[in-house]
Amino acid sequence: YDDCSQCALYALQNISCSSPCRQELASIPNLLVAVTRKAFGSTSTDRRTAAMHILKNLSDDPCNLIYMTNTPGCVATLLALTNERKDPMLRYVACDTIAHLAHWLQTSAQTGADLTSTGKNQLPNLENVVWEQWR
Repeated sequence: YDDCSQCALYALQNISCSSPCRQELASIPNLLVAVTRKAFGSTSTDRRTAAMHILKNLSDDPCNLIYMTNTPGCVATLLALTNERKDPMLRYVACDTIAHLAHWLQTSAQTGADLTSTGKNQLPNLENVVWEQWR
């Protein structure tokens, strides 16, 4: 069973390297859930690393942002693994995956800002806007 699981993860890792296959893989029901569980809960370092590489490869496609953020536990697992102390490679791949997802979120925010009808570019500025009700 362990060898089959390992080979399946390696096969998915290889398939997820191909750009045309990424969206198809991410849309398979429960695939991201299973890969996320392997990345976080497997006792084998090789299986955890292969699962993380699958998530990282899938994050290269902007269409998969929705699939990955809607998968229960996926983003939480990535964030938890950014603090991995035992395996620096696992931590690096988790950070890289988060960076890819953040890039697609930023790109989406900039695209939405460019579509405003005010005539000026309103990029996100991360400032809080409050309503001054006591004035």
